[in-house]
Amino acid sequence: MNEIRMYVEHLFEGRMLTAENIELKEEIYGNLVARYEDYVAGGMDPAEALEKTKASMSSIDGVIEGMDDARETGRADNGDTAKADTVETTVFPNAAVAKGASPAQPGTVGETAAMPVAGAPAPPAGFEGDVDEDVASVSSSANTAAPKGKRTRNIIIAAAAGFALFVVVGVGLIYALGVIDRVEDHVDSAATEVQNGGQSASDGDAAAGQQSGQANGQSNSGQGNGASARNKEVVVDADGTVWVDGELGDDIAVAVVNAQPGDISLYAEIDPSDAANVESLIRLLPMSEWATDIDVTLGVDVLGLAYREVPDGYDGDSIDLALSYNTMALFCSMPLLNEVRVTVTEADDPMDEDYYVFTRYNAQSCFGVMLSADMMNEAGWHQLKEDNLYSRKFAENMVDAAEREWK
Repeated sequence: MNEIRMYVEHLFEGRMLTAENIELKEEIYGNLVARYEDYVAGGMDPAEALEKTKASMSSIDGVIEGMDDARETGRADNGDTAKADTVETTVFPNAAVAKGASPAQPGTVGETAAMPVAGAPAPPAGFEGDVDEDVASVSSSANTAAPKGKRTRNIIIAAAAGFALFVVVGVGLIYALGVIDRVEDHVDSAATEVQNGGQSASDGDAAAGQQSGQANGQSNSGQGNGASARNKEVVVDADGTVWVDGELGDDIAVAVVNAQPGDISLYAEIDPSDAANVESLIRLLPMSEWATDIDVTLGVDVLGLAYREVPDGYDGDSIDLALSYNTMALFCSMPLLNEVRVTVTEADDPMDEDYYVFTRYNAQSCFGVMLSADMMNEAGWHQLKEDNLYSRKFAENMVDAAEREWK
């Protein structure tokens, strides 16, 4: 169904990839595939079935407008319901008074004196007669309604107080977590500065002292210039020095930072089933020296590979960074690729395998854009890396979401 997948991707070109649009895109793709299969099962020629399937969904403008109208209608209906709930209904009892009968006297055996009730009809002044059973019924109902209304008000007040307490506690927790995060960042920065200062003091001669001073300056730059740097996991100094979470970046992190779209531009728009080109592409990505078990036979839109016996000296944050970058590059290069399955082992324990499944849907949700060859340029790569990949916890969260247990 590669033709249908590319057709659906074309329908959504130029649209913001919100969670709703991504979900709608997958739903439309599934519906078109089902429609195509129904045509073919009915004896239609595959080429004709494909054209007829495409013709059934020539534009998504109407679908999206329909969703917007439905949301507006839902909000209007909710508003009308809320208004209707506030309307008070006054019930007028159909009371009748029998003329010519003697009024009942309070205190008479078998009779009860009725107390005046607000809202209940009263006989005119000087009227003599019996009050009909309907009037007595209204009086009784009014007497029982008053305490019920009071209980309802008490319940509403208690619920409002509980909700206000919940909001206050929630805001307090959010503020406390933010303070803790800022304190941790400050402690990390201070520890790095102390460590670099100690290294500077250990060098006795002037040349070593100058080099140490330069290292300290790079460290301070790596720790960030204000709030924007605190939100970065990966920081690159003006001289190209790479820092990852306040530590000097290793070879894997440096390889990710130095990777450019021009390195892989020759492999844009390749098919996931093209084993030779897929392997050549992977050999141009970070961690390629440990890449093995490249498998293009798992499905028309599935790619499998492994990074085996990665030296345990490499930082886990750098490995997460490389896995996220490589997944991004593979999805941009191969528009028909929808799933990348990755196995990772370390040299100190090659039998302990970590398994990950990266899907196009989740990756595009993380980056917030459609991953395609259109992003394989300087501006697109800068957006993907600087605005997303280098952000604090971005790579870690993306890899954690893809981690799976071996079945």
